[in-house]
Amino acid sequence: LFAATVLVSCAGSRDEQFCKCLKASEDLNALSSELLKGNIDQAKADKLKELKTIKKEACKDYTSMNGKEMLERKAECAE
Repeated sequence: LFAATVLVSCAGSRDEQFCKCLKASEDLNALSSELLKGNIDQAKADKLKELKTIKKEACKDYTSMNGKEMLERKAECAE
């Protein structure tokens, strides 16, 4: 009974740090895409550096995670 309770309570939990990593990655990708189109100025270049730093810090614990696990955690962030 205790194990079932633990499984139920953990099943609905989401990894907030991973969700921050995902958001940082999405923000960085969006700005990078914009800059590749030639829309660059100093403010955007500075923001790009800032987003790289944020992503590096937010994602440091997930660099060796496999794709399947990443997709599962990504789905949990969307809930």
